[in-house]
Amino acid sequence: MTLSAHWCNPGTGKDFNDTTAVASELLPGGKYSGTFNKELDAIAATAQQAKRSDGTLIPIIFRPLHENNGSWFWWGATHASASEYKELYRYIVDCLRDVKDVHNLLYAYSPGGVFNGDSTDYLATYPGDQWVDVLGYDEYDSDDSADDSSAWINTVVKDMKMVSDQASQRGKIVALTEFGRSGDRKFKESGTGDKDTKFFSELAEALAENVPSTAYMMTWANFGGGGDNFQAYTPWKGSDGEADFKAFADSDKNLMASKDNVDYSNAPAAAMQNGSARIVTPVDGNRATDTKVVVRVKTEGVKYSDLDLNSAIVTTDRGQNVKLKYSCNGYFTGILDLNAAGINLDQSKLTLTPQVKTKDGKTLAAADGNGGDFAPASWDTAHAGMKLSQKLLSKVGLFALYINDNGGNRPKSGDLTLDSIKLDGKRDAYAPNTNPTPGNTAKVQSVDDFSGYSDDAAA
Repeated sequence: MTLSAHWCNPGTGKDFNDTTAVASELLPGGKYSGTFNKELDAIAATAQQAKRSDGTLIPIIFRPLHENNGSWFWWGATHASASEYKELYRYIVDCLRDVKDVHNLLYAYSPGGVFNGDSTDYLATYPGDQWVDVLGYDEYDSDDSADDSSAWINTVVKDMKMVSDQASQRGKIVALTEFGRSGDRKFKESGTGDKDTKFFSELAEALAENVPSTAYMMTWANFGGGGDNFQAYTPWKGSDGEADFKAFADSDKNLMASKDNVDYSNAPAAAMQNGSARIVTPVDGNRATDTKVVVRVKTEGVKYSDLDLNSAIVTTDRGQNVKLKYSCNGYFTGILDLNAAGINLDQSKLTLTPQVKTKDGKTLAAADGNGGDFAPASWDTAHAGMKLSQKLLSKVGLFALYINDNGGNRPKSGDLTLDSIKLDGKRDAYAPNTNPTPGNTAKVQSVDDFSGYSDDAAA
């Protein structure tokens, strides 16, 4: 069972294609967070009422914020930045899974094609492995110039291979989450005269041969109507495509994923999540147009009861501290007054770093590379969401330190002195299917303390 959501715009109350930008105001403390939470309440109720006759819950694939790289939804491109989209998607999952205790939903990430097999573009808005179960892909054939669909099918296969590769690396399910014929290629109301009446069987055969890990493929609905408003995405009884669609539906192709044709050995084992804190608004690249900037921080991997609620602050690279108050669901909120801080709206950059402590005095790691665990660079979307592991570290042969230009009037030359480089410790060599040696049993090892160099040589 799959569930999609064509949510009305929470800010205006109009249809989903009202593209008034609202994504940044849907998180806790935002103008429209209450309205959006009601939508999530409805999703939670639907999932929790989906039960079999024996009372067990029915698994549902939920596909929120789909086709976001298009511009026709309020959550789409040009209406929500990549970072805003990621944070909204994460909030949806966190709220349903961790706050409302909904545990029969699998979450599908499903941007629309075409990607030409480029995983960088596909992953540009990927929320991260922690929030996604299904890697999907939506694509429609709308070109009616050719007698067959072979060119379109080749494009789909190329992209689906890329999606399948990503799913295999991340231990995720792969699916053609929405497909069909639309625009000039849509099925005619008369049911006759359509080109390529073997559309479905040809696509299924191509996927079965080239992307056998495909778990499922979903068409859209037959809405009916008449004239220019006629919409049908599958053939119907008496139409030219009826025979092919029946053959497709009855096919014994081993297309729907099973243990026989899908390797889930890369699926990550459940592990305790380390506590962290990250800035969720403003997101990377946001332009401040008001001197009062709402700052929100999200904590992960730590219980509310373990947080020191009075410790939360955000520091700026200009030396300001912003006091935060706890909102709900792991979110803290505060206001950065640019005027009071002497910061002008002059297009210069401002870097924010969160600091939240637990009651035992430990500071949560600042996510996204601001302290704590290493994370892929923001531009390295091919590895978005990946975390360091003993397996990955076992392959490290060298590393480099890069110094970024932070803009403004800061000096762009000078000396950088490294006092020492140390490893956290030496562990047993990585071995598959074994538990890694606990890090706290390892002794710190000095790699180089530069004592053999002069200060000038060490700089």
